[in-house]
Amino acid sequence: MLRRAVSMSFGIVGLLLLGTLPLACGHLHDYRQDHHKGGGGGPDVPRIEASLVVLPADYVGPAPATIRFAGKIRVDRACVVRYSFIGGLGPGGGGILNFPAAGVQQVRGESVLGEVFGRDFRGWAAIRVLSPIEVESPRAHFRVRFP
Repeated sequence: MLRRAVSMSFGIVGLLLLGTLPLACGHLHDYRQDHHKGGGGGPDVPRIEASLVVLPADYVGPAPATIRFAGKIRVDRACVVRYSFIGGLGPGGGGILNFPAAGVQQVRGESVLGEVFGRDFRGWAAIRVLSPIEVESPRAHFRVRFP
């Protein structure tokens, strides 16, 4: 069982460095075996939901445009969540959230977009939860127009 836990993508060492190993798993389990687009919810798998909105969803104005991304990640029990932003012209990056109990935490990002992408273009972003299970939010679409 220890071999399986060490092979987890985040790894036991990373959890020990963060001081969150007891919150990440009650026992050593490789959650990659439990890949659910639906978000988990089994006896050993936390249920995770993610959502994202873009502000403004339709930008018309001078370059550059600052597009802000506001998301929420909800879990049904204590765990450590590793996530990233994905998408065409989205904010990139990501992070790690420590949930000491069931609840919701907010995540934010932004992209500054200029005319290098054209004078009228569309993009999208989503949140991808990477661990303890993989879940993706629906895509949040946006449009940028420079008159």
